[in-house]
Amino acid sequence: MKPVNIKEIQDKSRTLGVRLFDPARPGDPYTAVVESTTNPAFNQVVTLRFSKNGDIRARCTCTWARFGGVACAHVLAALNRLAERKGRTLSFWLTPEDAGRQKHRLLRLVGDDGYIFVTSRREGHPAPAVMKSAHQE
Repeated sequence: MKPVNIKEIQDKSRTLGVRLFDPARPGDPYTAVVESTTNPAFNQVVTLRFSKNGDIRARCTCTWARFGGVACAHVLAALNRLAERKGRTLSFWLTPEDAGRQKHRLLRLVGDDGYIFVTSRREGHPAPAVMKSAHQE
């Protein structure tokens, strides 16, 4: 299930502490330990796999993800941390039209019921104006 409030989740994800671990071997996923959004004494474990076509497959141990949710704050936080390491900034979008207007590299976070679209830009590059999609109105 896809969230309808992706921009709120994106904002929340930027406040979470993340410890990112590199893959042990080529082809292994990145693993991240992300502080819980509901209880800072707990952590969630996130794994991230990237395909050559721009698809991202992520798993998280949080309740939202265990029941089929995609793009929880923990996954977004782990993606943001990895992007930060590479000098990039990410934005997350519900529709390909919203993402396409940004004129930046496009990736897709894969979920059971479709995609969350991810744009990537160099850090320091002006952020796009946030536009409301039909899903947010």
